[in-house]
Amino acid sequence: MKKSIAIVFAAGVLLLPGCSKLSSSNLTDWGVVELTAKTPKHLSLEGKDCTLTATPLADGKLAVLIETEVDADGKNYPGVRPGTPVRLTEHTIFPPNLEIVSSVGPKLVRFTLKLKTP
Repeated sequence: MKKSIAIVFAAGVLLLPGCSKLSSSNLTDWGVVELTAKTPKHLSLEGKDCTLTATPLADGKLAVLIETEVDADGKNYPGVRPGTPVRLTEHTIFPPNLEIVSSVGPKLVRFTLKLKTP
């Protein structure tokens, strides 16, 4: 079941950029991101601050709050003039220790989350 979900997710990610292969121009690679529970981790996304805060769940997955600022592009933010800064907040659940490709706003990001233990 987990493999089929991962395959469907991967196929969906490939469809996002128009069925083309992921290229370095539309993909940010954060590599391994070490997180401490409930402590914000600051990363860069297209030169802007992006904050990830993880909360461990009982099933071993991580509830992750992602906060960043993106520029409105006229398509994804109707009614907002293109180029206007928009504060973006996303709540997601990710498995740890597994490479993930996910969208953060209009940008694709590749990373592996590792939770530091005290």
